[in-house]
Amino acid sequence: KRERISTQNISFSFCDRINFGRRGNILGIYLDAGFYGDYVFRASHLYVDEFYNSNSPIATHTKSEVKNTQLQYINRLNYGFTARFGWEWASVFAMYRMTDLVMDDQPMYEYPDLPKLVVGIEMYAYSD
Repeated sequence: KRERISTQNISFSFCDRINFGRRGNILGIYLDAGFYGDYVFRASHLYVDEFYNSNSPIATHTKSEVKNTQLQYINRLNYGFTARFGWEWASVFAMYRMTDLVMDDQPMYEYPDLPKLVVGIEMYAYSD
């Protein structure tokens, strides 16, 4: 029915910021560009199956949930490029991972890699 791979990691980034226009005591318009790195210290793979037991006279509903940890096919160290264009209350960011999150050198695990490009929008809430 559903499946999820979760990773908990520690991240760091090294970026350079270019400011456009006068800034003063506000965030202003800016462009960040740099590198990032992640270390995955915990990963889990959860999958849930739901089915009806047709052998039962009343056709009972059964749910099976399996959670695997200490995944051998997850690359623990990931790195890539990051960029962010922002203004006073929002920013648009992109991160491109250079490494494979799912290692393909493990012959018994044939999982496809997750998308390398992540693009998103961040909104800031602050008061004066």
